[in-house]
Formats: sequence, structure tokens, C-alpha cells
Amino acid sequence: MPQEMVREYLERGLWSPDTMVRALERHATDVPDGEAMSDRQSRLTWAQVKNQSDLLALGLLDLGLKRDDLVLIQLPNGVENLLVRIALKKAGLLAAFAPIMWRQSEMGPMFRYLDPKAVLLVDEFRGFDYLEMMASIRDEDRSQAQPHLLVSGDRVPAGAISLNDLMQRRADPEIRPDCLDQTRYGPDEVSLLSLSSGSTGEPKVCEWPEGAQVLIGSGIASRLKLTREDVVGIFAPVGGGAGAMAWLIAAQLGCRMVLSESMAAETILELIERERVSFMGTVPAILLRLLEHPDLSRYDLSSLRVIRTGTAALLPSVAQEAEAKLGCVMAPAYGSMETVSIAQAALDDPREIRLGGSVGRALPGIEVKLVDETNQEVPAGEVGELWVRGPGTSSGYFRDLEATRRAWGELGREGWFRTGDLAGIDAQGNLSLLGRKKQVIIRGGNKVHPAEIESILCRHPKVLEAAVVGVPHPVLGEVPCAFVIPRTGVDVVPEEFDAFLRSKNIASYKIPEEVLLMDEFPRLDSNKVNRLDLVQRFLSVRQAKE
Repeated sequence: MPQEMVREYLERGLWSPDTMVRALERHATDVPDGEAMSDRQSRLTWAQVKNQSDLLALGLLDLGLKRDDLVLIQLPNGVENLLVRIALKKAGLLAAFAPIMWRQSEMGPMFRYLDPKAVLLVDEFRGFDYLEMMASIRDEDRSQAQPHLLVSGDRVPAGAISLNDLMQRRADPEIRPDCLDQTRYGPDEVSLLSLSSGSTGEPKVCEWPEGAQVLIGSGIASRLKLTREDVVGIFAPVGGGAGAMAWLIAAQLGCRMVLSESMAAETILELIERERVSFMGTVPAILLRLLEHPDLSRYDLSSLRVIRTGTAALLPSVAQEAEAKLGCVMAPAYGSMETVSIAQAALDDPREIRLGGSVGRALPGIEVKLVDETNQEVPAGEVGELWVRGPGTSSGYFRDLEATRRAWGELGREGWFRTGDLAGIDAQGNLSLLGRKKQVIIRGGNKVHPAEIESILCRHPKVLEAAVVGVPHPVLGEVPCAFVIPRTGVDVVPEEFDAFLRSKNIASYKIPEEVLLMDEFPRLDSNKVNRLDLVQRFLSVRQAKE
């Protein structure tokens, strides 16, 4: 990132000398015995978080790792995941957290691309052997330097290092605790890499500066009126947008954090009741599981006052149902790997904003504009592609200057990230998303926005979730096809959705050519629906009929 941008952000007060590590150490000083975080196995105070993350940071440096060395991590949600995040920031080691569901086809290319100095893995999780996977990846190319292998769990192979032992053993006496004051990351440095296998399967890695993480965490907390007294439920993968934002919020404020490695509805509902969770960060797919739970009413959810959703769009019908059933405020948000978090509905926004499909206003310091096909700003009230820039966004793609230039148009202060999302902005600055620019279906010259049809379908009382994609057509070029997940226990036939859509007085070219029923949708790492997979499934069904 150019130094003139760093100076501008610091002078405007958008970035400050404060970092997440400084905030966490304040909590350890102010409320040392206050509970900081818990999961199924552990429960730590702020003083214990400081002590254990210090030991881990010193242990990593004792291995010979140097500042800005890259560490690739694959851990489930839990206290250990957060301790590793804190320790890496203290040691000045660049963190790259891979989704726990990644397998060799995703981890292999990312491992080779990043060329990490250390890899930290859980030994086994939900029946999958991560050590065996990494052994296969390392065997694929022995010419690549072999990194340190750190293991979370009881099964530690020869040559590997137990994460627990690393935190317990005495570090080199020359590596003193006060050395962490020199190694920790500053606000202008990239401390975290956000990973994705990308829509093409190729690695995509975004840089997240420390200052951006602090700004976004405090900005969301302020908009949702959260305080240290809140109990934060991180009920989405911490490596993804929704879970990561909940972590950034809680770390800034000093909230007690509740984590779960399971995203099962019953587990989350039990945790909300037992831990008295007041704020919950999650994704729409997980929220839908809660709403569908047959015994939802037997749980005491009275502590819950606000739910923030991110990663994927929250349909108005789902937001309205959630407020009615859960008795709390829904606060949809919007962001991406490249932009961290762009917009956030506020706690005191009118219901028609929060529950009407808007994601709220841009967060402090974030600039947004809408452009047409010629990259000119559209007139007020019109739809355009959303462009974003500011101190709360990524600083670009890791080790890929050309990809950064293509995505932002140009490097430096004048660059705008092209989101590829179609949006509208009202007079108060509230953003409403209309779908992906590339997902717009051109049916015989007429444009169909999938998000519009999905929103209508989800108003049907028998529909839990819907996705609309464009599929090839010999005459019209492409036509919309809808995939529907029915609600539990209902009998449904696809034809009734056709009639339902026609009753809404929409143009006939927007009516899906076919409606296919599914038990669940294929999903990407981010929990978004894998639309390419849906198209392929439709083509398979069509081929089977021919």
C-alpha cells in the first residue's frame, strides 16, 4: 500500500496506532478475570488469553520463524483458533486461514502458491484425516522447501510439533516476552490473508491490513450499539466473512465470545440459551436451520437482541420471519474478500430498511459509487455496478500486482474495486443489492435479475430457500431455471410455483422455464450457493430426459 494512503488514513483518524493486539491487552489489564472466550472444551479469561497467546507467539519465534514469514492454518472454530490468530499478530507472522472443509484439491494449489514457512493443522476433524492430506500434498513436490508442521490434537507424527507442547515449553532465553513489542504488526501492515479457491478453482488471496480490521470491527460495533457487556456468538466459520466480522467486533470491545465447531441448529440454540448470547454473527443458510428447527419455541432466546448476517444475501422474507420467531433485531450486512465489509444496517434503522432487502449504509471511511457499462456514474435512483474503495478494504491480491490492477482499475488512491454486484442507493445512502452483474439472465434480449425472482419465490409458504440461474436455450439464448428447497414436512409440486409467480403480476419472460426441487444446495467455501454446479445439474437432468 502506498505510504501516502497510509498517511492520509492516519491523519484523517480512520486508522490509528491502535491494533487488535493492543485492544486485547487492554482487556487483560482492565478485566483480567473477566471471561473472554469459550467453546465445548475450553473457557478462558482475558488474562489467560494474554498469557497463552504470548507463550504461543514466543514458541513460534523460537522455531526460527522470522517476521512476515507465512503460516498456513486449517483449524475448526474454537478457542484455539482465536489464540492462534492473536499469537501470529503478536509474533509478526502472516496468517493464512484455510476453510476447514477444504480437501487436497483446494489445499494443494494454495500450499504451493503460498509456499508457507509453517503449516498448522488439526489432526482429525469429523472423521477426516488432515495429516494424511498434508503428507500427500508435501509428497507431490519434494523440491519445495518443507515447512514446519504444527499439529493440534493428540496424534503428532514424527518430525511434527504439538501445538499444545509449543505453548508449554520454555522458549529460548534470548527470546524475551518484551520482544513481542517489536514484532507485533502495526496498523499499516498486512497481518491476515483471506483465502478462496476462487470460482475457477485457482487460489485467490486477499491482503487485509491491520488498520482495516480495526476500523471495520469498531465501525460495525458502533452501528449496532454493541458494548463490552454483550455476549457474542460466533456461529459461522471464523475464516469467513460473517464469523470474521463477529471476531473483529468482540476483540475491539472486549466482549465474551462463544464459539461452536458445529453449526447444527440444536447446538447453536443450546449455546444461545446457556451462555445468554446477546449478539450473533452468522450466515443466512445457518439462520434458516434455526428457523426450521421443530422445537424452536422450547429454547429460551430472550437474551438475543441482534443478529448480524453476512457472506450471502439475506432475503426480506427470511429477515421478517427471523424477527418474528426469534424476537430480536435483524441487521443484514455486505462485504467481500476484497472489501472486508462495505455496508451495515443499523440497529435503529426503520424496519423497511432492515427487513426490506437493504444492507444499510456504507461503513465509516468507505466510499461507494454506481457506474454504467461505460464506467460512468449513473444518475441518482438508477441501478449500476457497485465500485468501492477506502481504508476498510483489502490492499489487493497477495503476490499478484496485475490481478490487483485489473480488479481495482489502477493502483493507489485512485483505484476503485469493481465488485461485479448490481446495486441501487436511496437518498439516505442505503444500499440494495440486485445480484451479480454476470448472473443477469438475458432471455431473448430481456434482462432477468435472479435476486428478484428468488425473493418472490421465498415468500411462498412452502419455500425455505430458492436459487435462480440462467441455462442455455436454443432459441432465446438462455432462460431462467429455479431450484427450490421446500420447507420441512410439506408436500409440494413444481407447478404450484409457476402459478404463484404468475399471480405476482411480473413479466412473463421472468417466469422460470423449469422449477427443480432439492434437499440442499451445493455451496462454495463462503456458504454462497454454487450456481455453476446448479447449471450443471440442470444440464444433467435435461440430458437424462433426452
